[in-house]
Amino acid sequence: MVLQTTGIGSVPFEDMDEAIAHSLKYTVPFLPELKSSENFLARAQALLTKMRLPPELAPWLDALEKSEKHPAHVKVQLAGPVTYRKHCEAEGIALSASWLKDHVAASLVLSKAVSARSAAEVVFFWDEPTLSNKTSDADWRTLKDAIEIATHSKLPVSLHACGKLPLPKVLALDPKYLSLDFGLLPAAHAAVSSDVVNFIKRGGRFVLGIAPDIEELEPQLTDFVREIAKYTQETWVSSACGLWGWDLSAARSLPEMLRSWCSLAERGLA
Repeated sequence: MVLQTTGIGSVPFEDMDEAIAHSLKYTVPFLPELKSSENFLARAQALLTKMRLPPELAPWLDALEKSEKHPAHVKVQLAGPVTYRKHCEAEGIALSASWLKDHVAASLVLSKAVSARSAAEVVFFWDEPTLSNKTSDADWRTLKDAIEIATHSKLPVSLHACGKLPLPKVLALDPKYLSLDFGLLPAAHAAVSSDVVNFIKRGGRFVLGIAPDIEELEPQLTDFVREIAKYTQETWVSSACGLWGWDLSAARSLPEMLRSWCSLAERGLA
């Protein structure tokens, strides 16, 4: 089992150079979203309505090209269609009849902008923090339709959610990677259910949100990773959600915290 580290997106830094340097400390660098910049919903709106790429993208790609590291993957993210629609409704922003296709098209633009300059595999995420057990059937259908459109557009989509999820329903969507808060997994799934095993066998992978509460998640966390190692040799770990609300010193120590846990876990699995 190879354990990789990555980030969700938002960081508490206001300095571009520090945010980018922080991203490059993970084995899977991610597109950072500065605290002083637009929030992830405003970014999605700018990309959908003006085709304006995130301000951190170009300097982040520059840094990746100059880095001596050559990661196998890089991660980028955009507000997902369900969360974006809720934002538009709350702001009184009218959506066109083709908004879902437009959302996929904008996602493809962002993904291609990265792949054009990076030799690494681009793993594209839709950030859906509003998904939970209370999400309506209509919203699940929207997400399912969006993923089908993305698949037809040759855009593999991964999902991030930090709420308490109806896991079988999310896994049935077949995201490439599913990023979730491990601490919110029901006990039945934390013990590796048939839904989890079948998801992995179909090619799905997990990004386990384990920080900042790594110690509190043991021994269930290591047991889960040991069990899924029977079916996959690739799992990523991250914080449970974005870092905008994190203390600066805690955020700065996160990459090393995750690396240390990965090293211990890998030795235990060897």
